[in-house]
Amino acid sequence: MALPYGGRPKDESLIPYLLEGSFEGQPYHNVAVLNVGWHPAWSPFDNRFDPAGIPRIRASETKVDQVGLYNYLEYFDNHPEERFVSDGQPGLVTVPEANRDRLRSMEDVKKEIYTY
Repeated sequence: MALPYGGRPKDESLIPYLLEGSFEGQPYHNVAVLNVGWHPAWSPFDNRFDPAGIPRIRASETKVDQVGLYNYLEYFDNHPEERFVSDGQPGLVTVPEANRDRLRSMEDVKKEIYTY
């Protein structure tokens, strides 16, 4: 679900309803909730990743306040260590050794971890 204008509930106790609940007797389950754009999302294996609040960048270059696509392409050119690049192996999570502490608990993921 993409939140219009990034509007999130002010009452923190309502946040779980972004992911699942029911409306007029119809159950729903969202696997991801997208916030309004302001920075790139973290890898789903990063401990900062939250499926109830996934950040994104703005693809438009109109009024982006330095948080648009071209701003982040330049940022990652200058900070390549911050890029997330999939290794293409579904059973493997590859991460620089220096960022291994950023991995969330992998017990439930059942993937092999490769560091370099």
